[in-house]
Amino acid sequence: MKTDGIRKPLQLDLLGGIEEIPVKKPVMKRRRSVGRTRSISPKLIGDTPNFEISFHNTLTGSSNQVVYDTLNKASRNFLKKEQFIFIVGSHGIGKTHFLHAVANDLQGIRKTLLISGRELYLKFKAAEREMEMDRFQLSLCENYEVLLIDDFYSDRVGSSWDHFVSDLIDHFYRKNQAIIITADKPVHAQTNISSRTQARLMKGSVLKFGKLDQKQALLLTDRLCSKYGLMISDRLKEFLSISFNHHIHALECAVVTLLNVWSGNIPEDELGEALKVLRPLGQIVFRDEKVDLLVKKSATLYGVEPLEVFGSSRNKNVVEARHEVMNSLHSKWGYSSLKIARIFGKDHSSVLYALAKKNPRKRQSLKKLT
Repeated sequence: MKTDGIRKPLQLDLLGGIEEIPVKKPVMKRRRSVGRTRSISPKLIGDTPNFEISFHNTLTGSSNQVVYDTLNKASRNFLKKEQFIFIVGSHGIGKTHFLHAVANDLQGIRKTLLISGRELYLKFKAAEREMEMDRFQLSLCENYEVLLIDDFYSDRVGSSWDHFVSDLIDHFYRKNQAIIITADKPVHAQTNISSRTQARLMKGSVLKFGKLDQKQALLLTDRLCSKYGLMISDRLKEFLSISFNHHIHALECAVVTLLNVWSGNIPEDELGEALKVLRPLGQIVFRDEKVDLLVKKSATLYGVEPLEVFGSSRNKNVVEARHEVMNSLHSKWGYSSLKIARIFGKDHSSVLYALAKKNPRKRQSLKKLT
């Protein structure tokens, strides 16, 4: 097996066949001189739309057909009728792809800003520190006709951001300007926002992504294998489309992992070895900042390395650290046992055992079931 020439998977969804990701240069802040007038608002950078993405090269299926039809029709009408659209879907399912497609369709027709929710929040906080919130909101409303916000940000935010979002939606709605917002969670599950803002987010059309169906996942697998030049059997393609259809990035990560090991062609007799290589991929795909932070704290507490916690070591301290993280994810963050099992590449029963070990009440309930 060859392991040289490691390739990294892309970070954006591949429904449109993205070749590269534009890198934004850091903006250097200048010192303010005495007697100099202040700027109206922090400069809005936003994301540069990927011009290779369009509605024509989008794979459609039962998971995204409604979203595709609605956005495609709205973009053809230049988003004059559909003033507000809220799109819900799990991470990595293709929401960003559709925003890039809409931005490309409106290029040169309507003034469009494509920006992530996190970046918009940071720009707002910078304006708040300069006491320029009103000017910042006014600059958004006057300079742009269509606002595309990717991954709406609502975690650990103050009331000022809450009022800003609701007022911004109201202003765009009154002026017949369009807003499209994507989020990982539905409106009622958004934390730290008021009922007033929740009502604004539900004012227009609410669209929901579903899970990738088998046909769509198989087509995406074929496209990824062709893009990376990976030759695999139909049986392995079917396994990939079934096992990683919950997450587009997961499917891409699996293809790239196989490419790193076999570099182009996987013989039929290596099918069992390929399945062993793919088994622990859950720990790579589903890791986020919360999981990494908990693992680092737990690893430091028990005197082990974070990578050991994600591995298969049966060392006592490693196991205790791993169980501690599993229990925290389940009790404090509400992760399901199935999702935790995917994070650590373990069986579902192993996670239940870890939770029962840390929680006496769950241990008694499990005894009753057995």
